[in-house]
Amino acid sequence: FSQGSATAWRAVAAGTVACENLVIWAGSVPLEPALPPALRQARILLAAGDADALVSPARAAQQEASLAAAGLRWRALRYAGGHTVPPEALAQAQ
Repeated sequence: FSQGSATAWRAVAAGTVACENLVIWAGSVPLEPALPPALRQARILLAAGDADALVSPARAAQQEASLAAAGLRWRALRYAGGHTVPPEALAQAQ
């Protein structure tokens, strides 16, 4: 969640942890120019509220475009709310 998203992303990218599913919740994806193979094997969920002050809709769209351009397997989950993890949105993440 939040700042931990970048930490999780980099741990998977470095091959430090094996990962089938990577959840980036209300956080930013570090958009390095070259994506390591480990990220190509993970299914990625980008989740953010439509009123999140840290992950604006414009930032979310930028991240989604970058993941799509990189050919990664991902999906977006946008929900009503701010920088939180609402139970209803969490249920949709599964």
